[in-house]
Amino acid sequence: MKIDYAHDMLDELIRMEMERREKEGDFGLTKEYHKLREALYELPDDDDDREDGFEEVDRKVFAGLDLGCGIEEILEEFPLITEKIGLMEIRKAYNREEESVNLSNRHLETDQKATIIRLRPECFFNPNGFVDVIRHEFMHLNDILDDEFGYSNQRLGKNPSEDAFIRDRYRVIWDIYIEGRLAREGKEETDVGRDGCWKEFNLLYVKLPEEDRSPIFEALWNKEKLTHPVMVELASDPYKLMKATGVSTTEGDKDTKKKIALPGSPCPLCKFPTYTPVHDISKASADKIKMDFPKWDEEWACERCMDLYNLKPFERQEDFTPMRSKL
Repeated sequence: MKIDYAHDMLDELIRMEMERREKEGDFGLTKEYHKLREALYELPDDDDDREDGFEEVDRKVFAGLDLGCGIEEILEEFPLITEKIGLMEIRKAYNREEESVNLSNRHLETDQKATIIRLRPECFFNPNGFVDVIRHEFMHLNDILDDEFGYSNQRLGKNPSEDAFIRDRYRVIWDIYIEGRLAREGKEETDVGRDGCWKEFNLLYVKLPEEDRSPIFEALWNKEKLTHPVMVELASDPYKLMKATGVSTTEGDKDTKKKIALPGSPCPLCKFPTYTPVHDISKASADKIKMDFPKWDEEWACERCMDLYNLKPFERQEDFTPMRSKL
């Protein structure tokens, strides 16, 4: 497998290593680096050889730093990746949320796949943390390559807004599934870890009854097998999430409990995502809604729709004829 670093990633890693050594009083790397680049500054700014030369220098210097050696070590734990991936591109992530792994559309003559991994440069300077982050991302990649997992990069929602909210919940469920497996294998926790997963889960599912969140999390954490289609289903519907984890709500019988509207859920009436679901609906307003939506049984709607139905009068009787003005 070939491991290739994006040039901006190499540049950042070298700069950070020089700064680290300079703080310790070691200016050797800085002097060597600038000496190698010195002659290239004599070339015109628009000369392609100049840019190619800078990149060649960066690759040469980086190769002597051993900052990425942990990647090769962790790859030994994932034979499926080394079997199916021929090229791994390491690109720069600007924050934890951007760290990710995806298959590339790049064509390889070997018929193997190419993958793009985005990592924060600072991870390379935390030996233990770096290994944990790489292992977490390789778990993502291993799932993607596993035919039984059934991964697909198709849109998860009916519209971009719904897709974004479902994708956030899907990402957290997947992280929980990964970290739970790593914990059972005796691997050290990553910077995501159990606490990080719980924090994100608790935040995204704040609309679920508080007493139900912990058992749902525990059930996900201990799941031996999950697939992409199942996780999409769980991320899309909180009731299916509760059913799959064996948790019921505290609001009573299933036939009488109210639907739970998570942040960003589409309103059952207008279908637009909403952060302000209304559950306290009067019988009069509910009757008006059912005149327009006979199959409505979610027992909630967005604030905008409820503003309309709280003001909307009942339809007048067919035999009603308004009096004509005598003027």
